[in-house]
Amino acid sequence: VDLHLAKAAYIGLERNEGPERLGLHQLAFTEATSVEEKIKALLGLVSYYSSISEYGRAIEFGKQALSLVASHPALDRYSCETLTLLGVSYFTSFEDVTLARRYFQEAIQKSKDFMDDLKVVRVLATAWHYLGRLEDAEGRSREAIENYIQSEFYQEQCPDELMSVAFYHLRMGETLMTAGVMDHAHDHFIQSQRLFHKSDNRSTGEVQLNLALATYYAVQGQRQKAEEVYRNAIQRAQNKGFVRGELLGLGSLFGSAA
Repeated sequence: VDLHLAKAAYIGLERNEGPERLGLHQLAFTEATSVEEKIKALLGLVSYYSSISEYGRAIEFGKQALSLVASHPALDRYSCETLTLLGVSYFTSFEDVTLARRYFQEAIQKSKDFMDDLKVVRVLATAWHYLGRLEDAEGRSREAIENYIQSEFYQEQCPDELMSVAFYHLRMGETLMTAGVMDHAHDHFIQSQRLFHKSDNRSTGEVQLNLALATYYAVQGQRQKAEEVYRNAIQRAQNKGFVRGELLGLGSLFGSAA
């Protein structure tokens, strides 16, 4: 099961969506024999469907995982990741932001019992990160920045997490740009870019960074540069099968040309 999930994660580095990656996640679930393996396989499916914007399926599998964890107290450490992934799906889909906040807060509370587990610490950093994104989406820049800093505090306890730190700088840059602090926003974008280039696991991060940079250039009145970077982001999204990123890029490109 772990081998199938690891291979699926590796394939996801190059292409977000595809039958091979999905097939490995399904195979992991089919071959799972223990409850712990079933939970791992379900969480893999949650991550996969969330990454391709099929949030209904992600939430469905997340609830199954949460039910299994709840009925097996010895596996309670998996509740932190399950709650966080459910929160991500509810937040990113904008289906229920209030419920997303509750899931993130529950994950943070649960994690206190498992701080000796680096996997849980990584999940804790993710929960704080998405709480920051939630605050930013609701226009509370100060609270967003505080949550991002809290996320980075836990992220620094996890070795070799370049991509996560790159995302930290990306979100900080977006929040500062929204607040009108453009110079500092640009500094964070450049730091994010540097870290994504150093990381072997770039995921969809570079696409998201290019979208943010293009928006930065548009706000600064550099329309031609903005359009160039939007087109680059769209091309990268298409190459990775990152449909949501492609649509965001196209919408932004047309908006900038209007």
